[in-house]
Amino acid sequence: MSLSADSAIDLATVVARVRGSQSLALTKVLGAPLSHAHHVMVLDSSFNPPTLAHSALASLPEPSITPDAILLLLSVTNADKVPKSSDATAEQRLEMMSLLAQSLYNKHVEPKLVPSEPVVSPTLHETGTRSLKTVAVGAIDAPTFVQKANILREALAVSRLRLSFGLGTDTIVRILHPQYYGGTVAGRDAALSALFDGSTQLVCADRPDLLPASDTNLIASAQTFVDDGYIRFIQLPEHVAGISSSAIRKHIAAVKVADRYDNRALHTVMDSTVADYILQNALYFT
Repeated sequence: MSLSADSAIDLATVVARVRGSQSLALTKVLGAPLSHAHHVMVLDSSFNPPTLAHSALASLPEPSITPDAILLLLSVTNADKVPKSSDATAEQRLEMMSLLAQSLYNKHVEPKLVPSEPVVSPTLHETGTRSLKTVAVGAIDAPTFVQKANILREALAVSRLRLSFGLGTDTIVRILHPQYYGGTVAGRDAALSALFDGSTQLVCADRPDLLPASDTNLIASAQTFVDDGYIRFIQLPEHVAGISSSAIRKHIAAVKVADRYDNRALHTVMDSTVADYILQNALYFT
């Protein structure tokens, strides 16, 4: 599999090829080749649609999270969510993700020559100083998190590859639920222990004390991983912390932005290029 993306790529063909293949396909790569990265921030989301919360999570100003690449990753199969007729298609989401990627690249990647050879990355618990060099968009067909991580490591084939997965609270709860590991906490802990080998961590965008009691108890059952730094909870900036893709979809349908009734509201919760794409393509209007 190639880790380069064709600028004239047919997204429908990519989605069809990825579906059922247990593989990764890159649809956009800005900057240095992704295979040169040693620390990748993987933003794993449905991007339905991409929001400023996605942007904030992808570009965390945390001193211990210093990726040299950002990968916006869409799973074309979700283990829990059944697509609705009003949802954006996988192809449309990839197009919106490409717009977000371009915005992130323009904002965070310095306009300088990137090195032709990769450099060694710090380990999980070390603080790095490497500047961001790559922003990429990819599609994958792996309904569970462990499968996604394994496919990424095999595809990138980088020695000492460090992966930081940026996630929402709903995703971290699914990852920790024993139902995906034979129904037992022991099975889950064994699978996650193999995953958290010193170079993978999960970064959750919300504090666990904001979750329902049942979800808080589920996270508490994985406290060892939290204590060891493999699962981290961070607070997004206040102005983006409450932004929700599902709430945006409901808002668009309710206020009929197709008639240009409330366009400015969209530009306050997502990148302007994504907002314009939604309006131009009449997404989420029904």
